[in-house]
Amino acid sequence: MRAARKIKIASLLLIALGAVYTASASLTMYIPLVSSDAGRESLKQMKDNTNVVAERMWKTRSAHGLPFTGEQPLTLGHVTGINQLAADAVQSRNLFFEHEHVYVWTHILNDIEAIHRKMNGFGSSDGRDAEQRIQELNDALTEVADNRARAMKTLEGTKLIVDSQIGMTKKNLYTDVQMVKTLLDAGTNDQLLLTQKAHAPPFADIARLQNAYWAVFELHQNMVRDYEQANRLPSAARILVGR
Repeated sequence: MRAARKIKIASLLLIALGAVYTASASLTMYIPLVSSDAGRESLKQMKDNTNVVAERMWKTRSAHGLPFTGEQPLTLGHVTGINQLAADAVQSRNLFFEHEHVYVWTHILNDIEAIHRKMNGFGSSDGRDAEQRIQELNDALTEVADNRARAMKTLEGTKLIVDSQIGMTKKNLYTDVQMVKTLLDAGTNDQLLLTQKAHAPPFADIARLQNAYWAVFELHQNMVRDYEQANRLPSAARILVGR
């Protein structure tokens, strides 16, 4: 009887110690800042918003007789159309820098960094591939930001032209030079849908960025899965206590 009681006591102690360990480990487990649903929703919103702006730009292009080929007189309507295209080109790229999306993707990168530190690596993901995905996201963001800045210059330049045409700004040599520079730059800007280049599709920079976001999101999901699998007991305890 005494032996059985000792075994029972020892078993209870082991269970208690295990519970203490599991609870303690669950408290020190890293909890991802971004859920799978939040990441997917951000990706969907960016894609949907881009599609809306893109459709509007194609309609503007048609309504204003663009692209302007130079074979017909340049009208105020042409310049107004280019101005609207530039405004939409800016807006389609602003979407990626809005606070709600920056918030989500900053936290996704924070999750990757934190889990990388916890696991001392990228888990089952190849380290070189993971680093390339993050670098590609950085490069794609830079390209989109540069194209946004270029579209903004066209937006400002065409506004100056419109204002000078309707008498709100006095025409002078400066405005004439700005008009020529603005129209030349707009004519070679693939993002404004004015170029006929078949090898330079519009929104290529946005498509690249969306692909880069998806690749980093996929990395994030794989690392979260690997981390939780490596910590099954703490994960189970966290679920049980609702954390």
